[in-house]
Amino acid sequence: MSKTLYQLLSTLPVTRQLGKGHDEAYQALVQVNSQLGKVSDEHVVLLHLQDRDSGAVVIKVSDYLEHLQMLMDFAGFFIGRRDFVLVHPELDFGICIERFEYHNNLVVWGL
Repeated sequence: MSKTLYQLLSTLPVTRQLGKGHDEAYQALVQVNSQLGKVSDEHVVLLHLQDRDSGAVVIKVSDYLEHLQMLMDFAGFFIGRRDFVLVHPELDFGICIERFEYHNNLVVWGL
């Protein structure tokens, strides 16, 4: 899934360029959350540090909304080791904060 996902991301426009701060990334996701109400019962895939070994985690959007900060930590985003990626299993919609050396890119699609 990762390869297909990142191929898709390379074709999508950046929704917003962010600084490197964790608070800014968290606040950007909180703002995007208002768009997730219509898909709150859908299941999504959360990529994390060990997903290549153990597989990604599948959760409901409503659970993501309730536990956002903990999920960002679990995914490895806060320690700088992983992009934050939450995506529909068929890539119909998703949210990604892709990490770069001097900034992060927020990409949101399908919402």
